[in-house]
Amino acid sequence: MTPIYLNQAEGIRPPMITEKISRRSALNNSKILEKEIRKILGATPNDFLAFSQNITTSLINVLLPILNKTNYEIYICSHEIRWFKTLFKIGTLPTHETTYPNYARQEEVAFIKRKINIIDPADLINNPAKKIGRKDAIIIFSHVSRLTGEIIASQKLYREIKKINPNNIIIVDGAQAIGAMPVKAKSLSDVYIGTSSKFIGAEPLVAFCWVSKALINNFLINVWSIDPIKFCREVYSSISALKKLIINPKITSKHRNELKLFLKTKNLSVLEEKAQAPHIAIIPWKRSLVEKKINDLRKSGYIISSNIGYSIKEPEISGLRVSLTPQTTAEQLKQLVTLL
Repeated sequence: MTPIYLNQAEGIRPPMITEKISRRSALNNSKILEKEIRKILGATPNDFLAFSQNITTSLINVLLPILNKTNYEIYICSHEIRWFKTLFKIGTLPTHETTYPNYARQEEVAFIKRKINIIDPADLINNPAKKIGRKDAIIIFSHVSRLTGEIIASQKLYREIKKINPNNIIIVDGAQAIGAMPVKAKSLSDVYIGTSSKFIGAEPLVAFCWVSKALINNFLINVWSIDPIKFCREVYSSISALKKLIINPKITSKHRNELKLFLKTKNLSVLEEKAQAPHIAIIPWKRSLVEKKINDLRKSGYIISSNIGYSIKEPEISGLRVSLTPQTTAEQLKQLVTLL
């Protein structure tokens, strides 16, 4: 039985790349990967682009030179990166609070401890001036919410936050957007971070980080990178996934509508947001039954995820989370619904 992966939210995509790669190929692949990621981010060949082991490492590498020189306030508005709260509170990432490797050692990041302000995505979108003070601030939020599928990042929000204070720094986590929808990093953020897993579908993965020229000049941020030899499998798997990648929100939206019609026959529905990303469908489900239903679906070959256990503030919507791609078929969705 071939698993049907509707769980790109957590980057679970088989099979893992294990091929041996020569030094020459590894170096060449590194250049190819950089070129392809620049295309996805809408970045020019001269733009800052750095690669690391994961999103957390990228974030730390950007924040260290900024927070070492300033006293910026911190605002976090993200379902996706709840360990940021821990990072700013105690200066490290305890392994029991995150599934990511603990690259952030205490002695490296202890001096970036800051009081943080956690704000709800709705408050940020609807009235950022009311929630963000006039002091210089770093605002971190997801491009697309993992919990609702709502599109948070926009050119309008970027302009509004800059209007409050031109010195504000906007960091966007693109984990739930990259590979699923068009992205123009410079119109949304000062820093845009993402990963080649999830909707790109690489396993193993690399993370990448775009930084605006103004931020680089103001804080002298230096480019960092992964060793293309040490991380040759991660780079190769990312290139392999990118070759198969199709970004077509119109087709994905069509599949979402198909899923809604199938669900209607069982008196079920999907969560709808004002600015809804077509590649995420949340099916509300009784909290006490979510995990059991997911396990039952896995036995039938469907790999999806739960929609609980991710929020750092706002009430969570208990349910099943389905990730949609252009390659998803109506037949797969119809069969999924028959099992609900």
